[in-house]
Amino acid sequence: MARAEAIFRRMLRKGMPIALEDAVKGIKTPEGVDRRCFGYIPVKLRRDGLITEAGFRLSVLSRAHQCPKRLWVLTDSTSEGKQ
Repeated sequence: MARAEAIFRRMLRKGMPIALEDAVKGIKTPEGVDRRCFGYIPVKLRRDGLITEAGFRLSVLSRAHQCPKRLWVLTDSTSEGKQ
């Protein structure tokens, strides 16, 4: 989980809107782990005021069947450094 959050934060710092699935697609999870558990990451960062919604796009993962995915951006470029 910590690795997924670190990757997500690093991708956000690039300044482009990203979906959480971009950050976690390369992370291996044990069989039986529901990957929706990664959803707490943007919930926490949004609650802390670090990220803001930036729209939606269709999922690029075949297993997600083109479901809409929320895009995120940093709320303030200086807030990332305050963590």
